Amino acid sequence: MIKILLLLILSVVSLQGFLAAESDRDELLRQKEALHAAIKIQPNDAELWMKLGFLQKDLGEWDEALANFQKVIEIDPQKVKAYYLVALIKERKIKAVPAGDRERVKAQAIQAWEKCLQVSEDAKVREVAQKHLNRLKASRE
Repeated sequence: MIKILLLLILSVVSLQGFLAAESDRDELLRQKEALHAAIKIQPNDAELWMKLGFLQKDLGEWDEALANFQKVIEIDPQKVKAYYLVALIKERKIKAVPAGDRERVKAQAIQAWEKCLQVSEDAKVREVAQKHLNRLKASRE
């Protein structure tokens, strides 16, 4: 009897978690629509593009997020956080592409980290970028 009760409780908790996750996703989608509308009004607002990039990253829309962070750099070339995020996403993509494309994507990630290192004056960002660069250059991927 206790096992059945525990299973029932766990099922309810799991369902609540699922519904909360769906609710969170719905909220992210609403925010995404609002950001698209705001960008139509202010297409050169780097912060709006940055927020959209973060939101799309959270939705798992990696290519779209990458494009938005690149748009931030186009609008504001000194926006270090955008370079950092571009580099992270490009590095993440190395394992997501077919094996034959990995060296090309790895070279793009290295280039992105080098650019991040070049534009950043923040010691912590530079340290992290250098660690990523060292690891990528040492890897055989």
